[in-house]
Amino acid sequence: MPVDSFSKSCWLLPASLFDQSEKNDLIRDLHLPKQSSELLASGLQEKQLLHPGTNTTFDQNREQ
Repeated sequence: MPVDSFSKSCWLLPASLFDQSEKNDLIRDLHLPKQSSELLASGLQEKQLLHPGTNTTFDQNREQ
């Protein structure tokens, strides 16, 4: 398969959406502070990579 065809076909693959738990785990694993975690969540939401209803604000009850 030529490179052009391959790169175009990658855009057709369905994205795996982050749910609340996965988003929180990612933020925790990256040790992100509040502002950075909200920036990441906002970016994921803009790219439509969050399940509908997933919170983009900092969850103060998350595990440390």
